Amino acid sequence: MDKGLARGYARTYLRNIQAWRPITEAFRKELRRDRLFEALDDVTFKSKPVRAMKRIRALLPKGCEAPILIGKRRGFAVVCSTAIGRVGRNAIYTPGAEECAFHEASVEMGRIIMTGKTDERDITVTGTTAISGHAIQRMLQRGATTPETLEADVRKVLYLADHVNWRLFCTKESEEFRDHSLLIPFRGGALAVAYVAHNPMGGAELPDGPIWFMSIRTFLAPEMLGCEEWQRMGPMERELEDIGISEMTGLYYVEPGRSLEELEQAWIEVIRANARPREFFDSTLSEIEPEKELELA
Repeated sequence: MDKGLARGYARTYLRNIQAWRPITEAFRKELRRDRLFEALDDVTFKSKPVRAMKRIRALLPKGCEAPILIGKRRGFAVVCSTAIGRVGRNAIYTPGAEECAFHEASVEMGRIIMTGKTDERDITVTGTTAISGHAIQRMLQRGATTPETLEADVRKVLYLADHVNWRLFCTKESEEFRDHSLLIPFRGGALAVAYVAHNPMGGAELPDGPIWFMSIRTFLAPEMLGCEEWQRMGPMERELEDIGISEMTGLYYVEPGRSLEELEQAWIEVIRANARPREFFDSTLSEIEPEKELELA
């Protein structure tokens, strides 16, 4: 697809999807929280929480997916929902930098975790992964998606990156690779991902500083990849084939029948083969950073 046309489709998509900020602000409203807590109490203490789960679904703001009851025992329950939304002016920080390097439009995925206990209830909104507007444009331009399937494909790659992020987080060596970049196989090419520090509030200061995210920076078409890149992705591609991208549509993923120890060791080997220091990655694949950000008000 022509670069200008791809950019136009990317802008249209970013303008039309739900914004991220209203999702987070909705959970700060006292009335909504009280009603969610009431429904959460019913999930926690009633043996059949089907109606209460439907009430929670109705109370979740636009942009949130259907809630899942991921844990329940006597006097305790955890309900989770996934939210996807646009950040029009996301402040991006490079490693070690105290000042914003640039702004970009992005789409972020996060979790709403609702916890009910006998004497305590809580709602936490936490981000997990993001995709830059530049990467969305490149997916269109390089044939990884179409305007008709763009929304579903963005959701799919966010879940895919989220799975890799979770596997990396669960290994004992996760901190070692925080300043590295990865190539995730997708549609015959690769999603180039990196941890970046960001501030979804744009210029506003966050109490604890910028938040670290796994961010999809660009999509690389098959012809842009050399032998080294294919070798890097080989072990990860085999692990992801065991799951199936089509099954990455919810909080849980189908896993082969291996112990947690075997799974962790397999992903340590995957990350070791795939990860490269950020500076090496940038000099090898220059489009890891956006050429010109798709900024939206």
